[in-house]
Amino acid sequence: MVLPDSLIEVVDGPEEGVDEGVEEQSDAVHKDDIMRVPGEKEEFDFAPDRLSPRLGLGRKVVGEMTETYGFSKDEEFSMIWEYGMEDKLVGYVGNKEFMKQFPKGSRGYLNSLAVFPYAANKGFRRYHGRVGVYPNGTQAWVPQEMPPPIDSVNKTAALKRGGFYLDLSNALELDRQPKDHRSSVCKTTGWDYESMGDASVVITFYNEPLSTLLRTVHSVLNNTPPPLLREIILVDDHSALPEDLPGEDLYEYIKLLPKTKLLRLPERRGLVWARLAGAHAAQGKVLVVLDSHVEVNPGWLEPQLERISESPKSIVFPQILSLDSENFEYKKESGIGCWLSWKWNMVEQASLTGELKDDAPIPSASMAGGLFAVDLSWFWELGGYDEDFAMWGSENVEMGFRTWMCGGRLECTPCALTYHIYRNGGVGYSSPDKSVWLNKLRTARLWMDEHFLIAKEFIDTKVSIGNVDKILELKERLKCKPFSWFLKNVDPTHEIQSLEDVQILGEIRTIQKHKGGIQCLDLLGNKVGEPFGVFGCHKQGGNQRWLKDRKGKQIISALDDSRCLGRDKEGNAKLYYCSEERYSENWIYNNNTQHFEHHDEDYGVTCLAIDKEPTVVKFLECDDNDLNQLWEFDIWIKPEYEPLDYSDSYKKQHFSLP
Repeated sequence: MVLPDSLIEVVDGPEEGVDEGVEEQSDAVHKDDIMRVPGEKEEFDFAPDRLSPRLGLGRKVVGEMTETYGFSKDEEFSMIWEYGMEDKLVGYVGNKEFMKQFPKGSRGYLNSLAVFPYAANKGFRRYHGRVGVYPNGTQAWVPQEMPPPIDSVNKTAALKRGGFYLDLSNALELDRQPKDHRSSVCKTTGWDYESMGDASVVITFYNEPLSTLLRTVHSVLNNTPPPLLREIILVDDHSALPEDLPGEDLYEYIKLLPKTKLLRLPERRGLVWARLAGAHAAQGKVLVVLDSHVEVNPGWLEPQLERISESPKSIVFPQILSLDSENFEYKKESGIGCWLSWKWNMVEQASLTGELKDDAPIPSASMAGGLFAVDLSWFWELGGYDEDFAMWGSENVEMGFRTWMCGGRLECTPCALTYHIYRNGGVGYSSPDKSVWLNKLRTARLWMDEHFLIAKEFIDTKVSIGNVDKILELKERLKCKPFSWFLKNVDPTHEIQSLEDVQILGEIRTIQKHKGGIQCLDLLGNKVGEPFGVFGCHKQGGNQRWLKDRKGKQIISALDDSRCLGRDKEGNAKLYYCSEERYSENWIYNNNTQHFEHHDEDYGVTCLAIDKEPTVVKFLECDDNDLNQLWEFDIWIKPEYEPLDYSDSYKKQHFSLP
C-alpha cells in the first residue's frame, strides 16, 4: 500500500544547520531509517519512503551530552537518528540494569540506552527515567486544583468535555500506578527479553484532552521495560485544537519524553488512516496500537510480545479493564475480557474474564480494536487496514474475520492488563453516519459470504461499499477460507451457524385483532431495562423486525442486536442485553398452540400474551383458550445470494478481457 504524499505532516524542530565535520545527510532517506519528530510546530510534507530529517537543538548540545555520558560514535549516531536525541531537552543516560543484559550495539541495548535519568517517585518504578521534567528538575505538568466530586456539579456539562470528568483528569498527576489486578499465575512469569521483538507503540488521537493523552504516554514509558520499547508515535488526526486540547503545549512537551514522536495529518482522515500513517512510520518489529485515554498495568506488554515471538501470525490483545470516567478509579469488574464475538451490526460482543488457571493465550473471534499488537510484517502481509474504510468503525470486526480466515490467529493474552476510559455523556470519536454504515456494510459484504443476507437486515444498505478489487485479490492471494469455516472452527457457539437455522427474520404478529387491527411486537423505542410491547404493524421493519433461530434461544432486535426479549420475576416484558442469557434465552414457538413459550428454571413455562392494556405484553400461565396468547410470523426463506466479483476494469486489466 502507498500512502498519498500529502497524507502526513511531520512536526519538526527549528533548523539550526550542521556543524563542520558532520557528514552531510542525503535529502532522501529511506523509510527504513528512523523518522524523528522533534518538538516545534513547523510542518512539512512526508512521503512514505522519503524523509527530510532536520537537526533540532543543535550538534553543540549533543556533543556535550556525548562527552558527559560517554557515548561512542555509533551510539551517538543511533541516539540522534533513531531516538531523536537532538530534539530532547534531557540527555539519554541509559538504564544499566537492562543494558548489561544485551550485547553492546544490539537493539535491546540501544533501546535501553535511550532512557532519561531516573528519579524515584512515590515508591514505583519509572522504567524510562523521570519524564516530563525540565533539565533543572522542574516538572512541566502542573496539576490544577482538585475539583469537587462530580455528583456535586453539573454532571452533564462536566462530561461533555472529553466524555469524562476533565477537571478531575487535569488535577491528577500524569504518573499513576494502577493497582495490579493480574491473576496470581501472571505474577510468577519470567521473561526472556532477548527473544522478543521490540515494539513501536502507535497512539492515534483526535481532539483528545492533553491530560489523558500525556497520562497514556507516561504510563507506557513507566511500565514498559526499555529493551522492549523502540518508540512511541503519536498521530494527531488533525485535531481542532480548542481549549483543553493538544496544541502548543504538546509540541513543547514532546521534548521531555524519550523515544516519543509526533505526526500530524494535514486533514482529518479518521482512525483507520491515522493508524496506517503510524504503522508506516513504525520502525519496531511489532506494531502496538493503543487508544489515547488508557493506562497500562505493570507487565502489560511482555505477554503480548512473547506470544508474537512464539506465533508470528497471531494478532494479540490485552484484557481491557475500566478506568472510571467520573472518578478515574481502576475497575476490574467492568471492561472487556478475553473472549469477544461479534454482532450482526458489525460491532464486537464482549464478556469479562474471571480468575485465570494459567497464562495461556485465549483464542477470540473478534477484538475491541483499540488495543492490540501484531508483527509488523504480518500486518502488512494481511493487507493492513482496509484502505476503503471511512473514518472509523467495524475495523476491529473486519480484522478479526480477515485474520482467522486468511491464515492467522486472533488471541487474548490474559496476563496483559490495560485500563481504558469508556467515554460517557454522549462524547466520543465523532464520525459521519454514512462512514459508519459504509464500514459495516463493507465488512459484511466482503467477508460473510451468504451470511451477509442476515447482516444486511441490521445495516443501512443505502450506501455504496466502493471498490472491492483489492480485498478480493488479497483473499485470493492468501487463500482465505470461507465464512462457514470461520463459524465452525472459530465461533461455533454463535447463534446462526447456517442460514437454515433462521426461523424468523421479520415481524411477529398477534392473531387476535386489538384496537381494531393486528398488532406487532415492537421495541417502542425503549432501552434495555424498559418494557417491549406491541404496536400496529407497519411493514417498515425497524422496531418491529426480529431475528430468532430454530433452536429456541433468543429473540433479537434487528434494529439493535444487543437487545433481546425477556421477562422479569413479576412476569413483565422487559428488554435485556443479549449477553444476559439467563433472562433472555429459551424461547420456543409451539406450532400446535401458536404460543411463544418462555422456559425458565425458576418460573417454569410461561406464555407471551397481550395484557388488558392494548400496548402491554406480559408473561402468563399458558392457556390454550386465551386468544391474547396467539402469535404468528412468516417463516424466513433465504433469498438468492450473489457473490462479489472483480470490477470490469480489473478484469480487463488482469484477465485480458475485451
